[in-house]
Amino acid sequence: MKYSFAFITLVVMAACSPANNGSATSTAMLTDREIVEALDAEMAEFTAGWAAGDPERLSDLYTEDAVRILHDVSEPIRGKDAIRAEWVARFASEEERSSEATINNVRLSYRVIGPDLVIVDGLYEIFDEEGDFGYRGFWSTVERIRDGVARIVFETAGEYKVE
Repeated sequence: MKYSFAFITLVVMAACSPANNGSATSTAMLTDREIVEALDAEMAEFTAGWAAGDPERLSDLYTEDAVRILHDVSEPIRGKDAIRAEWVARFASEEERSSEATINNVRLSYRVIGPDLVIVDGLYEIFDEEGDFGYRGFWSTVERIRDGVARIVFETAGEYKVE
């Protein structure tokens, strides 16, 4: 139920978001190549920012009004400044950093929902400093792609246990 609510929220929020606030260079639909290149570049930057434990680098991947809903945080995180603060807190703990040293993301699919909006979903896996598996989960985002650059508007992520 928790994830159904998050997914419904994601779809409603994306559908209600303006497609163009005047800063995009065109209202033409994105091509598959443009989408994949922008998402791949963003995912590479996310992975590098995570590995470096760099809150600034990670928070730069979000829009100013972005929202994150995470499995280990009780309330939605609203706005780029709050997202940055969450990354700072997450990386402040040496214990947490050593247990979450590496993240591997895999994009499963994407769907265009507007001239510059894409819903994306995937899987992540977390490994500790020794390379041992920690946990994995699903993620979903709404991405705004403008001028070849993807930025996260809305994100959900949840851990699932492997028995």
